[in-house]
Order: sequence, then structure tokens, then C-alpha cells
Amino acid sequence: MVLKHMLEEPFIASHQTHDDLTTYLLSRIRRFELPDPSTWEAESERLRQRVLDEVVFRGAPASWRNGPCNIEHGDMIETGEGYRIGKLRYEALPGLWIPALLYQPAKPKDRMPAVLNVNGHVGPPGKGIDYKQLRCINLAKRGILALNPEWLYFGELQGEGYRHNRAGYLDLCGVAGVGVFFLAMQRGLDVLLAHEHTDPERLAVTGLSGGGWQTILLSALDTRVKLAAPNA
Repeated sequence: MVLKHMLEEPFIASHQTHDDLTTYLLSRIRRFELPDPSTWEAESERLRQRVLDEVVFRGAPASWRNGPCNIEHGDMIETGEGYRIGKLRYEALPGLWIPALLYQPAKPKDRMPAVLNVNGHVGPPGKGIDYKQLRCINLAKRGILALNPEWLYFGELQGEGYRHNRAGYLDLCGVAGVGVFFLAMQRGLDVLLAHEHTDPERLAVTGLSGGGWQTILLSALDTRVKLAAPNA
């Protein structure tokens, strides 16, 4: 009976294994030393360039990355309600044109903030989804340029070849498919910066859901973005 009682006594506390493991792991984590601002700026630029070179544009031809942003303007819709909408399309990469709407104040100022409004997974309506139109109208009425581009496989780009998972075929060929998505966003910034009234120091990007993902990615890798408001 004495032996049985002794064997039933706990050898270690119930939380001991957890505590020992926590102590060990914490001892293996190197203390994070905050760099001075200039050191971090240099490091962030190095990391940014590495991600662009080795991930986003891996295997991509130079004509994709360095080509011009061709823009074709269409009709202008005069709403008579303090804003107007310009129809346009821009070339994200050779042969891939992105339809877009540019919401503008009816009476533009010399230098205005500009916002790239990237789409999420909104289904067939694409850039015509009601809440996105309302957001862009609101911005334009407040004196802000608001670009509303179509996203691949939605709205006017619903063709089967624009399905997001089709980009994986490019990866099989040694070209990063994510580069297509990135250029579709980045060329949107080019469109805004090409507008005569855009203030380059007040350039922003925002988006919901998949648009939130695009906002995070673009603002992290393109330093022209001065303000990012992701809603993912």
C-alpha cells in the first residue's frame, strides 16, 4: 500500500513541461534590436527590392516590368451632381488592358489627392458594384480623384482565361503569376500620377477583401503610396 501510494504521487507539476518548454524556446529567440531610422530605411529598401526581384517579377520579361503605361481615354460622363466619370483603359503588361473608371470633382483643383480603389471578389458586377461606386463618388465630391479599375475575372474581365488560378500556369513556365496582379495594381498608380491635377505627395490606395490584400501588397512594395487603408 505504501508503494502504491508513492507511485501515485505526481513526479512533476502539471504545468512543468509547458513551463520548461517555454523557457527553452524563449532562450533561443534572439532579442530584436530596433535599428536607427537610416539603417532601417536601407534595410527596408533591400528587402523590398529582393521581394520584387525574387518573388513578384521572378522570371518576368523586362518588357513587363519596365514597359510604358499606355492609357486610352474614352467618354466622359457629366453627372451634374458635383462629379464626373471618365472612362479609360490602361495596359498593365503588353496586350493586357484593364478597363477603369476615373471619378473626378466637377471643378478640379490644381493639386488634388488621388486614391486607387482596388477590387475584391465582388462577382459579376466588378467595378460596377454599388458600394464601390458610392465610395468613389464620395471621394470625388470631396475633391479627390478616385480610380476604380476592373480586377481580373470580374466585371468586364470575366473571361475564362482571367481566372485567378490560371496565373499558376505562368509559374509552371518559370514566370511568377503574381506579377500580373501586381502590375494591374501598379499601373493604376501610373494612371493617377499621369493626371495633370494629381498631387504625388497625397497618393493613396484602399480596397475591401481581395482589395485589402492588394492594398497591403502594393503599399508595401511601391513607395509612391503615401497612405494605405486596407480592409481585408
